[in-house]
Amino acid sequence: MAKWVSRHSILLIFISLALIPLVAADTGGYVVESISPDKISGTPQDPSEISFWQLSPRVMAIAIVLSFFPVLVFPLELIFALKVFAALGYRKIEKAAIYYNENRRVIFETLQTNPGICFNELSRLTGINRGTLKYHLTVLQIKGRITTLMITGSVWYFENSGYYSRLEKIMFHYLQEATTRKILEIVFSRPCISQKELAEYLGISEPSVSRHMAVFEREKIINAQKSGRYIRFTLTEDARWIFQKYHTDAVSDVVSATS
Repeated sequence: MAKWVSRHSILLIFISLALIPLVAADTGGYVVESISPDKISGTPQDPSEISFWQLSPRVMAIAIVLSFFPVLVFPLELIFALKVFAALGYRKIEKAAIYYNENRRVIFETLQTNPGICFNELSRLTGINRGTLKYHLTVLQIKGRITTLMITGSVWYFENSGYYSRLEKIMFHYLQEATTRKILEIVFSRPCISQKELAEYLGISEPSVSRHMAVFEREKIINAQKSGRYIRFTLTEDARWIFQKYHTDAVSDVVSATS
């Protein structure tokens, strides 16, 4: 009995190995293309049954083997599963290969260390010409590695890790601009500062301050409150938390400068 089981086990293994090329073989040989309705001609045909002998050799071989050895269903499923894992492995390699290009790797690393960077600054820091930079940014965006934010008609770039909220991205932008960064630093260090005081610290007109503050208020960065004859400004709770997280190093200098 043991000898009979052993012989059949060997036979099953041999047949499984023999079927691997059949299972792994390319079943292509034709190309499917879309076609517009106006190019469709002829009368639609109803599907018709085909005989066993009209099947492909691969399908015929599998059907015959499974009819005699149903137990081979599991090995065949295992082979198909291995093919799926192989495909996933290939995609994993392809995903990592996006950073094999030196320019693309440098661009992505620069984006990571400079969130909210603009195109011109990215070109300056990486030393990559504008045409090449634009191409690699497009590739990284298509592959889902980076994301962009459009503010004041300009595009700002971030890694697409889900690490930054929309408000953080907006704050990064304004902290890179000299005037808006100075405004945020002063409002952070002097909560409830008036528009008149802010204009004096900045050395710009009150209408200019008002325009900036209107944008900040719309972006949920600043709270504006009327106090007597003056409008006073404070950072929103979320904006203050973001400022403390990413820009606290500059606060001491601002406090001494505005004292």
